[in-house]
Amino acid sequence: MTQPADLIFEMFKDIGITPTTIKHEPCFTVAESEEIDKQIDAVPTRNLFVKDKANKYWLITLEAQQPVCLKKLRYALGAKQRLSFGKPEILKEMLGVTPGSVTPLGLIFQKGKADLVFVIDKNLMKADKFAVHPLQNDMSSILTPQDFEKILKYLAVDKLEMDFSLYEPDDLA
Repeated sequence: MTQPADLIFEMFKDIGITPTTIKHEPCFTVAESEEIDKQIDAVPTRNLFVKDKANKYWLITLEAQQPVCLKKLRYALGAKQRLSFGKPEILKEMLGVTPGSVTPLGLIFQKGKADLVFVIDKNLMKADKFAVHPLQNDMSSILTPQDFEKILKYLAVDKLEMDFSLYEPDDLA
């Protein structure tokens, strides 16, 4: 029986990259993944699937522990009114995953489309390696920024790089 991750592994093969993929217990939140993240030699990530009132969608990938204020981010993204999390059925339609499994590798379902804007933390693109789910939250694939660029090129997906430290909540102390 094939798993959703098999689609990603086939893409890795087509592109000619060989990331390490680690199996682990399913993780639905950043808090649940903290112990696993300590065992992985890569920057852990989290992903936000958000929309505005005009139904424009964004997939945001950032370092797992990077706080972000959606109110501030809204202005930087040019969103119409406030940002909110996208509905699970739209997430499934656009990225092929359910809440708790959101991943930039879900962009495989956006190949050649312009349904959403992909935004990534500048710091991830400067890291040696970062970890993302391969469409399943019981695995983590370790990618270099160079390999991730190859994936985006293969999928014909543009990225917007942002410094999320500029959009932290004011009440951090």
